[in-house]
Amino acid sequence: MQFDHFTIALLLLRPDAPELDDEAAGALQNAHMAHLADLHEAGHLLAAGPLDDEEFRGLSILNVEPERALELKEQDPAVRLGRFSVKVMP
Repeated sequence: MQFDHFTIALLLLRPDAPELDDEAAGALQNAHMAHLADLHEAGHLLAAGPLDDEEFRGLSILNVEPERALELKEQDPAVRLGRFSVKVMP
């Protein structure tokens, strides 16, 4: 029997995350959601959502290898800005 393989990606709130005003935070959230939509449309993202935790802020399930998942998630505007870091697990 052969099973499907997936990668879990966690977004972690960085302790040195930049402070954002409401307008900048809203724009960043919109860009973050657009990135997730692009990953879904490309067929890489199976599921994603927020986590109610102080450190772990989001979870995604991708159907790519961990190395590729990290590459894709590091393109998230919120990661590039330094708000989140990414941890991936097969």
